[in-house]
Amino acid sequence: MARLTALLLSIVAVGAREAQEPRPNLTEWQDHQKAAAAEKAAVAAREKKTAAVSKVLTMLEGLQGKVLAEGEAEAKTYEKFACFCKDTTKEKVEAIQKGEDDAAALAAAIEELASQRDG
Repeated sequence: MARLTALLLSIVAVGAREAQEPRPNLTEWQDHQKAAAAEKAAVAAREKKTAAVSKVLTMLEGLQGKVLAEGEAEAKTYEKFACFCKDTTKEKVEAIQKGEDDAAALAAAIEELASQRDG
């Protein structure tokens, strides 16, 4: 009996709610459907634009990462090359100086030996 009373009360409550909210006529329903479709299309267009922008941003972030990585690798390579040039230049300058000193010493020795021979 309690179940039957609860069921009747819920039916009465639904009926009362429907009496408060009138059903739309065909024109109102169609207008509502058109507005909902337009809103759905606008949301889809916004999402499409947003997706394109997001894709571009993702590509730019990837490119930025690549450029930074290549720059760091290039900096390391340049540093190695700069050290090589510095070391090689130092070795060559020392070798040239030694060669000039040896040439001067040999020229002096030749002159001394030539004067001893002639003398």
